[in-house]
Amino acid sequence: MPTVNGATQTGYYQGVRTQEEKNQMGKEDFLKILVAQIQHQDPMQPMQDREFIAQMTQFSSLEQMINLNKTLTDFTKTQNLNTYAAAIGKEISWMDEETQTSEKGIVSGVTAKDGAFYYIVDNQKVPVEKAYQIRTPEA
Repeated sequence: MPTVNGATQTGYYQGVRTQEEKNQMGKEDFLKILVAQIQHQDPMQPMQDREFIAQMTQFSSLEQMINLNKTLTDFTKTQNLNTYAAAIGKEISWMDEETQTSEKGIVSGVTAKDGAFYYIVDNQKVPVEKAYQIRTPEA
């Protein structure tokens, strides 16, 4: 009997790009265009060396910009975590959306999930954007 691979297996969606990624031209797209251009060039008027070198330089620059962007994104995430970690040991106040009451507690830690940061207060995750006051607790 034939079997069907489940959607949860590793690699099933490998290579599939999101809509946002499809709207952006990446280095793979640039390389595909360059290869297609070389394959379909007129043999009587081949691409000039200058043009080829210029396109390879553009490709190299694109790759460097992608790497720089990733590095900056990673750095920003680290900086955000460090900024939020400064609240550990401080008292925060926030509005509980379920009860519509103001809550407060001492931050015991900071965590991140899917790009969102949370203060940990009494084993509860409080989104950092919900905190409206941070202060040193009264002794």
